[in-house]
Amino acid sequence: MAASLAALAVRHRVLQELRSWFDAQGFLELQAPSLVRGTAPDPWIASFEVGRHYLTTSTEYQIKRLLAAGAPRVYTLQANFRAGDLGAHHNPEFTMLEWGRAGASLTDIEGDLEALVERLARVLHGRPFAPGPHGEVNLAVPFERLSVAEAFARAFGAAPERYDAAELLPLARGHLAHLPDGVEDDAGALFTLLLDEVQRGLGPDRPVWLVRWPAFLGSSVADRADGVVDRSELFVRGLEISDGFPFARDPAAQRARFEAANVERGRLGLPAVALDERYLAELDRLPAGAGMAVGVDRLLMMLTGAARIDEVVAFPWAEL
Repeated sequence: MAASLAALAVRHRVLQELRSWFDAQGFLELQAPSLVRGTAPDPWIASFEVGRHYLTTSTEYQIKRLLAAGAPRVYTLQANFRAGDLGAHHNPEFTMLEWGRAGASLTDIEGDLEALVERLARVLHGRPFAPGPHGEVNLAVPFERLSVAEAFARAFGAAPERYDAAELLPLARGHLAHLPDGVEDDAGALFTLLLDEVQRGLGPDRPVWLVRWPAFLGSSVADRADGVVDRSELFVRGLEISDGFPFARDPAAQRARFEAANVERGRLGLPAVALDERYLAELDRLPAGAGMAVGVDRLLMMLTGAARIDEVVAFPWAEL
């Protein structure tokens, strides 16, 4: 067993508090299936295949189907699975908290998480802070907001405008020690490499929302304009905690994005995946709103000052 009994007691308390908060806010808890017929086609998400099905990588589609059926607020708190995710901050099986609200803005959803983080800090530590290896992390709300372009400007002295390969390649050559072969014309790969460098410096002593992302990231994200998308991720001590965005609601546009993602998978030598056809069929009934996904194991790392995911999980992959 990796996590200590004391760490598991903290985990138990946090899970209780999460459910208590969502129950008090009038959310319906969904026990979503772990085995699904269609999965996320995003190239950076690797699904476990089980026969002709997949282990769920996220409950986003199931939450949206309940919202489309008339439920105003839905959340899930359960295990998700992603193949190949193994390291200090990754486990192939992990606990995800996801929720969606009809009629909510992305700012509303950010406010949900800010309230949750501050509440959990007060429950565990008596005040809005978390311990860290290099000092305390201030968790008092509101958190800082920073656009991706602003974060790049801080790290590299230049803010991208188009996020295409021609613009990103000089930044990568000038600031990265090594470029893998074959990425010179790949905007997605270049952006990922640069973001890894940017991410290390985000939120050293205070959480920061990273907003206004390149539009080519995320096949389910809405409101694309000017080459950027209305999307928000929370970072603390260089660790991504959450990902949130307004709902995409156009079935034809959503299918086109999914199919384009499968094409990109083929270009990268990855197998195409089956799409969630039931989700696509019900998407035209989805009300306007927004949702958020939070890695609970990473949230626990942030709240307790843990350096590795093994410290907050009872039986990590290496001990199965």
